[in-house]
Amino acid sequence: MQVSLLWYSWESLRGDRSTEGNHAESVRLCISMAPGDSNWAFSQFDTALGKTLGINQRAFDGAVEQGFADVKGVEVAALLVAALVIGLTFAGLHARLREYAV
Repeated sequence: MQVSLLWYSWESLRGDRSTEGNHAESVRLCISMAPGDSNWAFSQFDTALGKTLGINQRAFDGAVEQGFADVKGVEVAALLVAALVIGLTFAGLHARLREYAV
């Protein structure tokens, strides 16, 4: 849906509306909000872009929340694993070092 909104707005902007040689028509085309004129087309594009950004922001926010939910508690598990590695390393080295005690 978001692509079609942007495409519609782009097609509105692209329309071939030559106003060469007609200053008044050129000015009206550039500042008018009438359907098919420049400001109207830019407004449509801006609205579609805003909707697209909103969709993407909601998806991003959801992914961030899901990511934090997925790693919740990992810091505690990492500390426990680190403590276990330290303890086992000490136990293994302590036994070897006792062999060299005089």
